[in-house]
Amino acid sequence: MLDQLNREYTQADISRAVEVATGLEGEDSLEAVAKALWAKAEEIKDTEPRVAELLAGDVWVCELQLTTEERQASGASALVPKMTFTNGTTYPPYVREWPDTVRPYFLERAASTTLQQTRARYNDFVWIRWGVFPNASAARDAYLAIGCGNGFRAGGKAARTILELGRAIFLSQSLNLKRAETAVIIADELD
Repeated sequence: MLDQLNREYTQADISRAVEVATGLEGEDSLEAVAKALWAKAEEIKDTEPRVAELLAGDVWVCELQLTTEERQASGASALVPKMTFTNGTTYPPYVREWPDTVRPYFLERAASTTLQQTRARYNDFVWIRWGVFPNASAARDAYLAIGCGNGFRAGGKAARTILELGRAIFLSQSLNLKRAETAVIIADELD
């Protein structure tokens, strides 16, 4: 699966893919973004194959699952595949397996995305895969922005909100990153 992404991409390929992906961002939902990205990748795979490959990779990052704080504390990655097949392959691939060739693309996506859900996801992905500390901080900020004010209201997605706030807390505590500020924000949210 990742073999097709293990190639060098030109800055023109990366910029074009970022432009296309950012233009597809509508509602703040990873599922909706992934669906739009996949449709576009399929549409342009013959005319812009490198751009389509990056968009497909983008879909896979959107489809990684956020794990619980307890699993993260035990050493599990915060982002994990949603499926493991009987032959041992996973979908999407584990974060540690991604090639370095896509790093420039995801650095640009993390910096340019207009949605909090994708901002959290891309920054967390970059932090986990390549250890870029500013991306950990940006992921923490985005997870807090997502989780605060929405999740516990009627019709909110409480389970997902809990995971997102938990990830913000985990990043804050484990990296000694804005701990006091995070504690105050979480306490206010739960009040």
